[in-house]
Amino acid sequence: MEIDSKEMGNVLVVIPLEKQIDALVAKVFKGRMIDWISDGHQRIILDLANVEFIDSSGLSALVASLKAMDKEGRLVICNIHDTTKSIFDLTKMNRIFPFFSTLDEALKAIA
Repeated sequence: MEIDSKEMGNVLVVIPLEKQIDALVAKVFKGRMIDWISDGHQRIILDLANVEFIDSSGLSALVASLKAMDKEGRLVICNIHDTTKSIFDLTKMNRIFPFFSTLDEALKAIA
């Protein structure tokens, strides 16, 4: 799985470059997220601009990432497609993860 990342101050922006976060790539995605968290990143923005679909394996990887963070850790999502957001809504994961329309909005909220 190809994932880009960049640090913006004390925030890590994670940008999956794949169109799907599904069972085929979820394990790798989760591993990378846990590595970043273990390296001390406790404020992460997940930019899903490229992701058009996420399945239960992908959602599970996000929940595991959130659980790996400290109490003060934050994981927020931006640039999510309507089709992807509907999966979060359907599974009630929209109650766990804050969503922002743009990266700038997410940065303001999390910094």
